[in-house]
Amino acid sequence: MKEIKGEGVDLFLSNGTYDELQKRFHEYNEDADANEEIATYLSGKVDDLFRENKKFQKYIEIYSELAGLKGFALLEAEGDDLACFDEGYWDGKRIKRVQGWIDKHDGKYACLFLRVSGIGDYRVESANSLLFIPDQGISDRIASLFSPIHRHIDMNAIDYYLKEIAELRGLSLDKIIAAIKEKRCKEWMRVSERIGGCSK
Repeated sequence: MKEIKGEGVDLFLSNGTYDELQKRFHEYNEDADANEEIATYLSGKVDDLFRENKKFQKYIEIYSELAGLKGFALLEAEGDDLACFDEGYWDGKRIKRVQGWIDKHDGKYACLFLRVSGIGDYRVESANSLLFIPDQGISDRIASLFSPIHRHIDMNAIDYYLKEIAELRGLSLDKIIAAIKEKRCKEWMRVSERIGGCSK
């Protein structure tokens, strides 16, 4: 694993990804500092994700304020599905768990960006940091967000969850989580009552 300080984001690259990018930028400009070029390139990818997903960006801003977390980290790696039970990535000659990387950095950053090919958005989670998951790990246009408050949020549901977190903004994170849990419980009860009423 190679770590590089980027422009506003800490970058974590698998060995294979780092070697590939280093070679690409060295071939493009032999005199350039490859690490600097890689940092600029990947920091730009994070900026692109933000630009394409303004509502996710707003959610991240509100959440980071509530959680008292700052900064971003990006995992850039070649994905590998571990027998369909776990999300993994190649790092040199070994497969490592994406969830293991998340666990190591969870709570150190407001948001962890996962650019890992083949990653599924329902197989990873975090306790403190948000997870920004581009579709299949590499698309800049379709993404989902994992929030410790709302769990999995796709682009179709972001308006609802953004409105909900904005309305509760004055509360502490623990109280927001409790309020949303109570709200979901009441919603589920109402749905159950309707279903029960229909079946009579």
